[in-house]
Amino acid sequence: MAVALIDDAMVSAHLDAKLANAAIEHALREYNTGTLLAPARLQSPLGEGSLVFTSGSFSRGYGFRAYGTFPTQSDDQLTVVWDRDGNLEGIVVGPELGRRRTGALGAAAAVRLTSAGQKLVVGVLGAGAQAFAQLWAISAVRSIEEIRSYRRDPVANADFAERVQTELGLAAHPVKSPEAACKDVDLLIIATGASKPVIDDAWIRETCTIFTLGPKRRDASELPEVLYQRAKLITSDSIAQLAVEGSDSIVDPARVVPLSDLQPHSGWTAYEPEKETPMSGIQLYLSTGLAGTELFVVQALLARITKNE
Repeated sequence: MAVALIDDAMVSAHLDAKLANAAIEHALREYNTGTLLAPARLQSPLGEGSLVFTSGSFSRGYGFRAYGTFPTQSDDQLTVVWDRDGNLEGIVVGPELGRRRTGALGAAAAVRLTSAGQKLVVGVLGAGAQAFAQLWAISAVRSIEEIRSYRRDPVANADFAERVQTELGLAAHPVKSPEAACKDVDLLIIATGASKPVIDDAWIRETCTIFTLGPKRRDASELPEVLYQRAKLITSDSIAQLAVEGSDSIVDPARVVPLSDLQPHSGWTAYEPEKETPMSGIQLYLSTGLAGTELFVVQALLARITKNE
């Protein structure tokens, strides 16, 4: 049996947002029912860095993703998936799959935390590849009226806005301060990786939904702790990953609702079906990278590539 070897170019050519989002919704359904087994990441310390593994088992297969935390310029990753009979199906090399998987998890959060008829004003802090993937996926499930991006490098910030306009066809413009990216937005995407807060909670209105992709520890967080206290709803794709931090976590995992428990288009949990609109008040989505979800995306991608051959 031939094993498919997929690189970033093939991911970019064949994996569109609709396909990625559908694969992630499938993964969340299996996680909710216990079919997807998705433990927290494992780290193998190797001196100045570590090898990190995420693994998962689900109805149609199992596999893992691996990447290093060494002080290099490369962000290459390896994702491998087998079918349930133990046949190796595919190997994906490169960071693009992971970015799009994380973006699709953001889209899943968006359909649960924002209204379908709403035209979103979106703020972006840390306008890089991860933020772009969020917009790529979210724009396939929600209407975006305007994007305000901020990055400390003004040239990179302008380039990001231009890329969003050119590739996604969305109205985007760079702003000159983080406050300008936060004020009066419906959705705020923070993808800086910063270990200190990059925003002031006074900039955030009570109807804002915030996605944070960076660290979530007491000693390292993109968000000030007061925003966790103000939030009416906190959700995450992987509470197991949050729990690994133990007492160092900036939020008690017991307070966090699993993303897979929220119903699409409602923003409310399955045990409150009478609620049909998102919760008023600040909502936080803590993106932690639910293990195994990339395997669903790989299988969907393999099926697409095979169909197109």
